Amino acid sequence: MRKFLKSALKIGGIFFGSFVIILAVAALFVLFDKPLIRKVSQSYISKKAGIPIQIGKLDYTLFPLQVTLSEVKATYRTPIFTMDVVVNRVEAAGNLRKLLKGTKPAFDTVDIDISELRFDQEKTSPVPIDLRSIFQQTSSILAYTRQASI
Repeated sequence: MRKFLKSALKIGGIFFGSFVIILAVAALFVLFDKPLIRKVSQSYISKKAGIPIQIGKLDYTLFPLQVTLSEVKATYRTPIFTMDVVVNRVEAAGNLRKLLKGTKPAFDTVDIDISELRFDQEKTSPVPIDLRSIFQQTSSILAYTRQASI
């Protein structure tokens, strides 16, 4: 019985130690490998927004939560028009716990410095533009922040 307990404790210690080491390596990747986090964030944001987005530089701190995006480019294409947005800098500050829980507003401030907004209309639209739905989409995005400046 004693031999069984001793070997069980050894195996449990090995598994626990391995888990701690894997957790520490993952934390180091999140804290120090910013190009990897930038690529993952860029693909996640592009997938959620449904448009291609390019992020030039990403800088962040987790405690307190502050995110800075530089040289962000987004292009929205339809058969009727093409819209290009070039942003010099996006700064957001907030609470990581609220963001992970999905509590609104998760960000206290969001500052956006737009350098270029280009709208190229290729055809005239057969249906009128629904501004109400555009405003609703914008307000649902801005619901995550307490204060926004553009």
